[in-house]
This record gives sequence, C-alpha cells and structure tokens, in this order.
Amino acid sequence: MRAKALAVFPGGFGTLDELFETLTLMQTGRMKKVPILLFGKEFWDNVINLAYLSVQGTIFLSISIL
Repeated sequence: MRAKALAVFPGGFGTLDELFETLTLMQTGRMKKVPILLFGKEFWDNVINLAYLSVQGTIFLSISIL
C-alpha cells in the first residue's frame, strides 16, 4: 500500500471487515503501519470502546478527538 494514511467512514460489515483486515496486516508486519483516521466519533464510540483501548495501551488516540 502506498497510502500515507487510511480514512474510514461509518459503514456496514464490509467497512468493518476492511478496517480489521488492515489492522491485522499492520499488527502482523505484513503491511507498513500508517495512521488510521476514523470519521464519525459517535459511530465509532458505539462500535469500538476507543477510550478503554487507549487506557489499556492497545491503541494511541490523538488528543484532537478526545
């Protein structure tokens, strides 16, 4: 992938599948890590408990969305 970042907008199962596949590829080292921008805070707060994952150190959240 040549992208410098990944933008993800609210969607259905296909969107979630693509997002988690990308995360898996980055986590396993098969893809270069790039920033992921999740648009639609209310949607993503309901899908993924981002605050909890951040506190646990699983993910890094930019201060601009908190």
